[in-house]
Amino acid sequence: TVRYRAVHSERVENIVALDIAMPRNALDWRESLPADVEQFIERRIPCGHFLCHVFHCEYAVKKGSDWMDIEHKIIAHLEEQGLEFPSEHNVGHLYKAKPVLADFYRSLDPTNTMNPGIGQTSKRLPWQ
Repeated sequence: TVRYRAVHSERVENIVALDIAMPRNALDWRESLPADVEQFIERRIPCGHFLCHVFHCEYAVKKGSDWMDIEHKIIAHLEEQGLEFPSEHNVGHLYKAKPVLADFYRSLDPTNTMNPGIGQTSKRLPWQ
């Protein structure tokens, strides 16, 4: 996907790369985007892990588009469908940690000194 962006830089603004997990009983593995998002996608570059329902959905966003807004719309759409993400690479600072995960971080690091702000949690000591 990064190579595609480099080769087609005149047409591609940036890449939206998400790793998503579908429910284990999902029968339809095709993902679809709303029309108001689809119009900004230059190319989809999907790949996945065989039979574990984890997919890397990467979208080359058309030049001149607000790729961050497109990413937020895709995330909102996926959440509405009940998909989990990030499914493999943790939340980092980009995604909001769900309450159970945020509580787990607090239990591991009660003073909030090891990785403050992870999962868009508090950056203050101690979790204030």
